[in-house]
Amino acid sequence: MMESSPMALATVLLLALLTALSSAKPLLLVTSGRPKCLVVSVPEGTTLAVQYDAPDLVLDGPDSGPVSISVRLARPVASMRDYRAKDRRQQMERLKMAGVETVQLKEQQGSISYDVPMDGEVDVCIRASPASREHPMRFGIEITSEAMMNDDGDPQNNSGNKHLSNMDHTTRRLEGVLARILSEADYAKEREMVFHNQSIAMNAASMWWPILQLCILLVTGFTQVSHMVRFFKTRHII
Repeated sequence: MMESSPMALATVLLLALLTALSSAKPLLLVTSGRPKCLVVSVPEGTTLAVQYDAPDLVLDGPDSGPVSISVRLARPVASMRDYRAKDRRQQMERLKMAGVETVQLKEQQGSISYDVPMDGEVDVCIRASPASREHPMRFGIEITSEAMMNDDGDPQNNSGNKHLSNMDHTTRRLEGVLARILSEADYAKEREMVFHNQSIAMNAASMWWPILQLCILLVTGFTQVSHMVRFFKTRHII
């Protein structure tokens, strides 16, 4: 039996390490009890699925403590209708109805679902009271939409869908993908509208600012000239 060379063994270990890293979730290092947040920009009607891994979570013992993950709509983007009507009351009511989804971690792996009520930026925050610089805690976070997670998976085998053929399931998945694409396009249009209005406001401000500077310079020059003329007349220089 031939012995494996050190080079071949190192190659196998490197491939195994790369495979493990490619399949792992992105890690977030928490070094204090303050919340550490990730920001996701999503359109209205999206259901976010936050999958987490907490390998350093201690459930019992002196090093244990409350660890939670919260998901909330932090910065909504006003729709075109609300922006034109300048009606923020409806937007604030919808934001209050969204609420905050908070889960106290009782196991090292799990997931959280959150329905986004309106376009905007969603904060996914981790608060780990036992974490410190001497004892940091690692968290693997992966944020996707639940519909996107089922795109490549098998269709759910519930009683209402048993009679559907593979073509029907494929058609439904394609309809879901198309709906998400249209939702993303609408959200991009809303953000473009907000950016366009901000650009118009900045251009208006940049137009009036030089005029204000010119007026200040004219007033300052007139004041200085008047003071010099008065000084020369007082001293009988002219």
